Amino acid sequence: MLQNRKPQGLSQVTVYIRALTALGYIIMGIYVIKRQWLLVPLSVNVSYAMGILVVLYGCFRGWTAYHAFKNQN
Repeated sequence: MLQNRKPQGLSQVTVYIRALTALGYIIMGIYVIKRQWLLVPLSVNVSYAMGILVVLYGCFRGWTAYHAFKNQN
């Protein structure tokens, strides 16, 4: 019964917030890799590791946002 209801109002906005958050994580990961900086200077190895992890987390957040958008419609 309740599973078949379509989200309305603020529920639709949260899908877009999820997508923007995912994009922000991906951009931040690329920034960490390029600048080798995240609040403090980082070594090359640490910056690549941190950057890749943040980009992967952003992709995961994007994937969940996509599924939320797909289930919304």
